Amino acid sequence: LAPGSKVILNVHGGGHVIGGLAQESRVMEEFALDLDLIVMNVDYRKLPEVSPIVQVLDVASAYAYLLSNGVRPSDISMHGCSAGSNIIVSLLSHLRQSQSPLPQAVVLESLMMPGGGYKDF
Repeated sequence: LAPGSKVILNVHGGGHVIGGLAQESRVMEEFALDLDLIVMNVDYRKLPEVSPIVQVLDVASAYAYLLSNGVRPSDISMHGCSAGSNIIVSLLSHLRQSQSPLPQAVVLESLMMPGGGYKDF
């Protein structure tokens, strides 16, 4: 990643149990081309093989990867659809509580439940 790269961290929907990278790849590809940015699609592990907390940790790992590779929080946007939105809200809650840097912007589509975060995170 080049310094100053603008990145969308995309978290797909699927009710926490289905879905994957191909689900939104065309739309994200258009965003990347139209807006001259990089899209990082996160294929988190699914229920019931893992707990919801593990899904949040999968996305947290992707965010940490961007930060550790020189992408500034001000150059990162997060996008989630349905279950992906829910995972992002939980991650943001954790980041805020731990006083970690927050992304510049967040777009949540079809949020499954309002606000919150997983209690056991």
